[in-house]
Amino acid sequence: STDFPNFYTAAVATRHGESLHNFYDWTWFARQMSYAGIENQLGAYAAQTPLTMLPVMGLSWLTPMAAKRVWLAIDLGLLAAAIVLLARTAEIRPEYVALVLFAGYRSVATNFRFGQYYVFLLFLIAAIAWLFSRRRDSMSGFLAGVTFGLKLYTGPLLLYFAAKRKWRSVFGMLAGVACVGAVAIAWFGWADIADYMTRVLPRALEGGSIEPYNPGVPTLSTLLRRTFVKEPELNPSPPFDAPCMFFFLRTASQFGLTTFAAMGIAARNNGDRCRDFAWFIILTVLLSTSTASYSFI
Repeated sequence: STDFPNFYTAAVATRHGESLHNFYDWTWFARQMSYAGIENQLGAYAAQTPLTMLPVMGLSWLTPMAAKRVWLAIDLGLLAAAIVLLARTAEIRPEYVALVLFAGYRSVATNFRFGQYYVFLLFLIAAIAWLFSRRRDSMSGFLAGVTFGLKLYTGPLLLYFAAKRKWRSVFGMLAGVACVGAVAIAWFGWADIADYMTRVLPRALEGGSIEPYNPGVPTLSTLLRRTFVKEPELNPSPPFDAPCMFFFLRTASQFGLTTFAAMGIAARNNGDRCRDFAWFIILTVLLSTSTASYSFI
């Protein structure tokens, strides 16, 4: 079932030399899923970056079920590695981190049931935190930039590094983004990357890749849209029919959260690296425009 087939299908299409702009065409992508051997399954590549499928490329020569089994085995190893990295970062025993992880069993279970991407993402963020706690600023910044090229979640860390005045991390992250961007352009061509930057990315950042009124999508954008925007079929009776408040508060909340977090860290520049890093990870979840149970891992 979803969501591993989305990454697998994109990897197969990339291996076959398909154009990137087709990936964001729902009808075309659905046909590609069938061609890849995944039947009776809806899917899309809607909110993904051009290189989100890169970690799955090596599995695209396998059948879908065999590829998912290998992916789940890799996830088990990455989950164990993430526990060790977090334990070393926090200087506590791995068993304590595991207990916290298992308290969020629903997020863990969903990641493995769906073959989701977030165990891999957890490992990358844990590695960034560990490197930064060991004052390997350039390496942590570079890895944050590479991770940003795969998934957009680490984007706010650039502001975090700047607020901490860790310029080696800032330049490392910019270098990582540049390297990933160069790979994407070499792979798909400038025209397809420009199409992603101008058409797909803005819609993803404003929440256009999810059901905008679904209360099961726990994002600030969904909450504000459901509260202030009337839609005859999807949201016929909002508490307030005031679209202008939605547009104002969506921008104000995002800008306010980011600004106050950065100001707080900049004001106490000598604060605990790990604690400040943790606040920005929380900020990342709050700013996310596409969140579900598996994201909270």
